[in-house]
Amino acid sequence: MRKIIFILALLFSANIHAADSTFTFVPKGKTFLIGDQFEIKATLFLPMKSTAVWPVFNDTITSKLEIISTSKKDTLIKNNVRTVSQKIVVTCFDTGYIAIPSIEIKDVQGKIIAKSQAQWIEIKALPLKGDEIKPIKEPLDTPFIWAEIKEELIYGSIALLLLIALGIFLWWYFKKRKKPEVKIVVPQISAKDAALQKLQELENKKLWQQGQNKNYQSELSTILREFLENKFAVIALELTTHEIMQQLSRTPISLNEREKLQRILQIADMTKFAKAEPTAIENELCLSLSKEFIQTCG
Repeated sequence: MRKIIFILALLFSANIHAADSTFTFVPKGKTFLIGDQFEIKATLFLPMKSTAVWPVFNDTITSKLEIISTSKKDTLIKNNVRTVSQKIVVTCFDTGYIAIPSIEIKDVQGKIIAKSQAQWIEIKALPLKGDEIKPIKEPLDTPFIWAEIKEELIYGSIALLLLIALGIFLWWYFKKRKKPEVKIVVPQISAKDAALQKLQELENKKLWQQGQNKNYQSELSTILREFLENKFAVIALELTTHEIMQQLSRTPISLNEREKLQRILQIADMTKFAKAEPTAIENELCLSLSKEFIQTCG
């Protein structure tokens, strides 16, 4: 009797497990060289009685991840669960941290039944080999011939004399007509005060409370990048998060503050490029950490 009860419990557990659909979209590694071809494996675990529409992978996954080839789908049935998998070979010709977005799986009615987790991979530049660096060749030694520049020298001297005469005339003319200068003093606002003012304006818009997470995180990232440009002369608006961190390592900003900034920018990157959805706590924390960073470093 105990054996029968144990077998029924196992079957019941298997049915409950089979009722869930899960989907993974995982690269074979985390770090690759620029131009490398690497594999991403898509796997769907689907109960036998469920249906799903397999995603179509054409030329790209994102603008930075180009698809080289896709394999045929493999299907395995075990314990009333159908496992469907496919391998996608991709390449990337950009460097830095690249986002692999979340992929959604829908049933035939269009309802989302599973989706993969967004992930990051790092694309590194090719290292230079010592024997690839060649010495600069010496310039060719050719004799100087005055006759070749005689005409140019004459015309150049005349033009120079005319410019000098024009310069003297203009100096005398404007000196004679010189009027008292009226200086307009424009109050200058510091990079710190400008950034804090923009953060307050962003908070008043209440974007994430209206479901506009992407706009909220994008504006927050731009405010921080503009602060870095105005305060530390780092061209942050044109750099990736990874490149910004490398630049800031040569500034007086402490490691703790750099880690705080990196956390904020990575959440913004995941929201903008990988379709991640930050929680209310994460949105409020990003704003609070941004104010602390600017107060400390400004």
